Amino acid sequence: MSPTPQRGRATPDGAASDQGPDPLVEAFVEQAMAPYGACLPPEAAAELREILEAVLETHPAVAPVVDRLRRLRPPARSGARPKRGGGEP
Repeated sequence: MSPTPQRGRATPDGAASDQGPDPLVEAFVEQAMAPYGACLPPEAAAELREILEAVLETHPAVAPVVDRLRRLRPPARSGARPKRGGGEP
């Protein structure tokens, strides 16, 4: 396989930043690779990881979805949340 360009967290203009790997992309890659971790040789696992990262960060249909998910803010705290629209049940 040919050398892959350095990838990492993308900046708003789409360029790679030097902040290290994107935690969201890493989480998706780990989830996708989990069923295959024990049965793939290390070389195949590394290649699969590279392919998954490339698709998540550059595919024209997938990258915009990942960007939207990246911008979502996680809840500040856990627990019950009020329903939208207010009012009593």
